[in-house]
Amino acid sequence: MFARSVTRLVCFPQATLVDPSHCKVAGIRLDHHCFGFAPRLLPGKRARTVQFQPVSHLELTFVHRRQAVERLAVEGQAEGMMAKRWRCDILEAPPPRGGPFWSANTRGIDNMKWKLVAAVLLACTTSLQSESLQAADEIETLRSVGAEAAGAAQARHARDVLVAEGADNLVPVLEGFRGSTVLASNWLRSTFEAIADQQLKSGKGLPQAELLSFVRDTTQSPAARRLAYEWLRKESADLEEQLIPSMLLDPNPEFRRDAVSRLVDQAKAANGPKAIKIYQSALAGAVHEDQVKIIAEALRAAEVEVDIQKHFGFLPSWKVIGPFNNRDLVGFSIAYPPEKKIEIAAEYDGQLGQVSWQPINTEDDYGVVDIGKQIENYKGSLMYATTTFRSDQAQSVELRLGTPNAWKLWVNGELVFQREEYHRSTQMDQYKVPVELQKGDNVLLLKVCQNEQEQSWAQDYKFQLRVCDATGSAVLPAGTISDLSQIKSGN
Repeated sequence: MFARSVTRLVCFPQATLVDPSHCKVAGIRLDHHCFGFAPRLLPGKRARTVQFQPVSHLELTFVHRRQAVERLAVEGQAEGMMAKRWRCDILEAPPPRGGPFWSANTRGIDNMKWKLVAAVLLACTTSLQSESLQAADEIETLRSVGAEAAGAAQARHARDVLVAEGADNLVPVLEGFRGSTVLASNWLRSTFEAIADQQLKSGKGLPQAELLSFVRDTTQSPAARRLAYEWLRKESADLEEQLIPSMLLDPNPEFRRDAVSRLVDQAKAANGPKAIKIYQSALAGAVHEDQVKIIAEALRAAEVEVDIQKHFGFLPSWKVIGPFNNRDLVGFSIAYPPEKKIEIAAEYDGQLGQVSWQPINTEDDYGVVDIGKQIENYKGSLMYATTTFRSDQAQSVELRLGTPNAWKLWVNGELVFQREEYHRSTQMDQYKVPVELQKGDNVLLLKVCQNEQEQSWAQDYKFQLRVCDATGSAVLPAGTISDLSQIKSGN
């Protein structure tokens, strides 16, 4: 007797079977009623192409002995039957029409086996490509929405189509976040949430494995990964415990915040060297000012030195020159000599006489250079500050600035951002400016303008600037030791 073996051929997410009423390819007749619901004709397709909608996967299994096919099994899941398997067998005698079977005479099937497989795979692949392209087109429509409602009508239609097609579009919509504008991301978020809400309300649930895989994919959009995570939490109470501890250095600042928060709670419950070690681990991933303050306070209380400036990547050492005239706010648009060429040894005519470059440093934890206090609060004036950042490679970074004053910023002679606004509230990371650094020295020039207001809240004349990546983690100058805390005592 010949050995009996099983060959599993393929699994894929939706299936279109060619000529299901009488599949001439292999002399096999498919009775589609075995699937428990009526097939849907695809628009623009020939009437004999039928899609079973929706099918989460289709698996073809050949059970064969010697060279003859004994049975062809089809397994899958369909809408309304999410946990139910169904199977159709090839029988030697045709079953009654309408029964849950594939029917055929097994004689001669062996010679046509691969023709059957090829036909089914070709049909399924064609259908999948068509559906994938349609979804991609709709997602691109959402990504193309412009300002002032440009493309909004098309986006609403695209959103409705994607929502109607259901859970299969959840991951593709999330993937659309990468590189999208803020406006487009809002449309994509709305679409994802509508599909996810529809799935939960219908009792079908979310595709957990696919969404979990997406959350773990750190190459995807941080915002999209977080969105998927928040919806998965609605069904999985233990998801935080499962994922967050491994996300201390995640590209998504929110995931990092959650991981740091867990460690801080653990440190508070511990004592001595164990607590110190946990706090230091938490500091390694902390990118939020409030969390760093809590951790630094605890470590310093334990006589552990913490360099917050270095942790955040603040630039504490500058050369400044001024004041130059900004009365009646004229100075913002005037290109004084430092804007044209930085010559550290040069002297220029300033607002109050000759001015030259002078060094200024700050020991403030958060890198605040206070011109008003460290030099003088010249009303109706402006100052220039420059420093050099040495990069060990060409790289993309963010320059993050905080100031209550009007300002302009240049990198290697190129104006990268400006804002003419005075005495709004100021905070760390108030402005985020993506820039490209070259390998080697990069010259930064900052123009800071003060107005003539006399109110007490209009007296600040200061700035803070740091270099970091998109998560907020410090990018340190080449040659800088990255150790941010060390134990001073024997604890």
